Order: sequence, then structure tokens, then C-alpha cells
Amino acid sequence: MSLLLKLSLVIYAVLVTIYCFQKKFRSQRWLRIFSKMLCSVGFLLVAAACGLESGFRKEPLWSWGVFAALAFSALGDLFLVLQKGEAGKKKFDSFTLGGISFFSAHVLFSAVFVYYRGFHWGTVIAALGLAGIQLGMLARVKRRLDWFSIFSLIYLAAHGFLFFTGITLEASSPYFLCAAVGAVLFLISDLLLCYKLFLNGKAEWAEIGNTIAYFGGQALFALTLLYV
Repeated sequence: MSLLLKLSLVIYAVLVTIYCFQKKFRSQRWLRIFSKMLCSVGFLLVAAACGLESGFRKEPLWSWGVFAALAFSALGDLFLVLQKGEAGKKKFDSFTLGGISFFSAHVLFSAVFVYYRGFHWGTVIAALGLAGIQLGMLARVKRRLDWFSIFSLIYLAAHGFLFFTGITLEASSPYFLCAAVGAVLFLISDLLLCYKLFLNGKAEWAEIGNTIAYFGGQALFALTLLYV
């Protein structure tokens, strides 16, 4: 692991820690936006350092596919942090646009995993099951099934596909540790987000857990670029 990559990981960890535990960011909107985007730039910096170390050359489809997915994730972060008011009230509010960006990122992640490791029907079954979890949350809070809710169900199903595609990687490969564990963290992140959005909007622990799991998952996906 190069010095540049080690330094990038340290900077990234510091930025995420500050964002999670500095309460001032939650009360000052533009400071929150700026600090969140620094974290997003952080995982792109890690990905760039990994790509430079591996040369982006052995498996260019994997390298650029993962990097593009991370870029869509950063764009999704920007849309989400720009959201004002309750998410989903408007058909194309910032939160929904962020969801579209994240969904695009997960399609890219899954497409790359499937291309290199093959397709498994179990991923589809698991994805539908995970979407069912969110449907249960919506039913519990008696939220109507509007376009936002439908999109968020599809979004969680994409996470399920990403997760179960990730764990089909060979256990002896570094891909398994980075891709599969990263996908697990993504799943945890979104389940905590669903909990905060639909069940308990005041759950500060869920917001912190969501942030740590999300940025941890992004870092692990970026690290897969070391092994292409």
C-alpha cells in the first residue's frame, strides 16, 4: 500500500469522523453541505489513489466501472444534502434525484460484479425480500405508496442485489473482503436510513450509524481497485 493511499485513508477517516460527531454541521446548512461533500471527495480520493497504484490497466472495465459508480454516489450525496423539508413531497425533489443517482451507482456496481462473477437467481429472491422489509416499514407508519415510496422500494432491492452478488465472490480473493463486506455495510446503511425516515426521525444513533456504514462501504468498494 503506497504512502499516497495510506494518507488518503487517514484523511478520509478524519473527515468522516468529524462529520458524524460535529453537531454544529446539523444546525448550519451550508456547513453541513460543505462537510458532507468533503467526505464524498474523500472516497473519490481513495479510489483515485487505489487506481493510480494499480494503474487502471489490468481490468479497465472493473476499474472505470467502480470509479464511475463512486462518482454517481458522490452526486447522490450532493442531492441528498441539498434536500429541504420532508423527502418525497415533490415528484422530483433533491432527495428523489439523489435516489436516482444512487440507484445508477448500484446498477453499475452490480453490473460489474455480475460481469466478472456471473449471475445467481438467489440475488433476485434476496433483493425482493429486502424490498419487502421496507414495504413493512411503510405499512407500519401508514405511509401511502406514492412514487417516492415505490422508487425507494426499487432502490433497496438494488442494494439487496448488490449485497448478494458481492458475497458470491471467491472467499480466497481480496475482492470478497472488500466487495462483499462493503455491500453488507451498504445494506446496513440503507436499513438505518429507512428506520430514520419512516419510523423514528429523531434517532440520532441511526443517522450516525448510517453515515459510518455508508462511507465505510464506499471506502471498501474503492479498495477493490487495488486488486484489479
